[in-house]
Amino acid sequence: RSIPLGPAVDTLMLSNSGIVEKEEEDEKVVSSRSNNDCGNWRSDDPKIKEITTNNVRFLKSLPMVAFQSLTKMEISKNKMVRSLSEVEGVFQACSSSLRFLRVERC
Repeated sequence: RSIPLGPAVDTLMLSNSGIVEKEEEDEKVVSSRSNNDCGNWRSDDPKIKEITTNNVRFLKSLPMVAFQSLTKMEISKNKMVRSLSEVEGVFQACSSSLRFLRVERC
């Protein structure tokens, strides 16, 4: 399953309690149990710039195209993570744009 995101999503906070998209000046909460199929992505797909999460497995629910403009990623308080290799594709997708990476209390 993929998490549905609009092209205006700039900052995304993924947590065990839900997903918060920040679009321009408003915030809305989206259930982390979405059933929407987001398999067909276009050029106006979301280009997220910042992601904060406490569960790296949530990153796998986003399409790889969403990470192409990612400049900042923070992963914290994820006691279950053993290795970031499980989200290797995410790091490959943002390898040319990522400027800031913080991993703490994992």
